[in-house]
Amino acid sequence: RSLVGSEMCIRDSMKKIAAADVLVAHGLGIEEFLGDPVRRANPRIRTIVASEGITPMRAMEGVSLARKGGTAGRDHRHEHEHGHGHEHEEAGEGHDHDHDHGHGEWNPHAWVSLSAAQAEARRIARGLGEIVPEAREKLAANAEAYCARLEALRGEFLREVEKFPNRKVLTAHNAFAYFAKDIGLEIVALLEETPGQGPSAGEMIKLVEAIRKAGPAAVFYEPGHSDKIAATLAAETGLRAYCLDHVASGRPEAGFYEEAMRRNLETLKAALGGGK
Repeated sequence: RSLVGSEMCIRDSMKKIAAADVLVAHGLGIEEFLGDPVRRANPRIRTIVASEGITPMRAMEGVSLARKGGTAGRDHRHEHEHGHGHEHEEAGEGHDHDHDHGHGEWNPHAWVSLSAAQAEARRIARGLGEIVPEAREKLAANAEAYCARLEALRGEFLREVEKFPNRKVLTAHNAFAYFAKDIGLEIVALLEETPGQGPSAGEMIKLVEAIRKAGPAAVFYEPGHSDKIAATLAAETGLRAYCLDHVASGRPEAGFYEEAMRRNLETLKAALGGGK
């Protein structure tokens, strides 16, 4: 379950943290606001930052067209990787940058990539193994079994993407940058460059023109969010709109991530398969 949500959700999470021994945080800034509350709720809690070691992407990296300029389309890399010279003293503190729910300079959505998800699973297993040494081998074995399934699923994505006649897409916001890079899709533009702030009327006109020139195959919105902008763009450009899940929330049970990603694979096949 995501810790990012309503005030009630955060209060409930703090109660759980107060009774916990270990907090697994994703990092890359997405839980940065939890730092002080976590320390107050449980100063003895040990934190595992799942994304430690993953090279982050900049906020607009991997997006061909950007309405507000800046970093779009440029292949930036962080000057250092997590785990080298960093001490993570608070939940999610991977960079000392200003983040708005992780949507500042850096893109936090690494988990949507099946490759990055494997790295995070291994990092969690190592972290838990350091805390519970007697379970280290079992944790490592379980992580490797899980990663093998994710890599097999990634192979399915790669084989299907290879068949797509057009791999250009529009997505709701920057949640799919790691995912697209991992499997070979091109994100032409975002419906919301800042989450919750759609394009103005003037920006929408320019976006429609740019989309017609770029020629993407489909537009994707996200579950739990309005499809209004996607539907408008679809109507203006002749594209079809589909729902793609960035798995930011869901059932806290084994197998859910795999199920969601497999649904994403079926969605991509329907949207980009060209009827084949």
